Amino acid sequence: MVLGRELAWKLGAQVGAPVTIVTPEGQLTPAGLLPRLRRFTVVGIFEIGMYEFDSGLVLLHLDDAATLYQMKGKVSGLRLKIDDIYRAPQRRSSSTNSSVTTTGCATGRASTPTFSARSRWKRP
Repeated sequence: MVLGRELAWKLGAQVGAPVTIVTPEGQLTPAGLLPRLRRFTVVGIFEIGMYEFDSGLVLLHLDDAATLYQMKGKVSGLRLKIDDIYRAPQRRSSSTNSSVTTTGCATGRASTPTFSARSRWKRP
């Protein structure tokens, strides 16, 4: 997992530290409703310079996020970085017609998972 600088500071986390994510949706068991949780290791800390992102953004591998949120093989959204914003309409139509690989990372904010495909980041 990669944490925003402010979030890492709030959690007291450094690179190599374990961090446990607890999802707001739980699992119904005979013992009652239990939260889903998973422990990750911090592999990096980033700083964008915007407090909203630096204090609340976590980057996870797409497969790990899909497993955590029980969305195996699915994503709730896709973010693309393009060089020319004026060509966005053409890029949108071409990306909806092509298959997108699921290797990359995912971002989660608060209680709503939003996943972003990034092709350069690999799970360690």
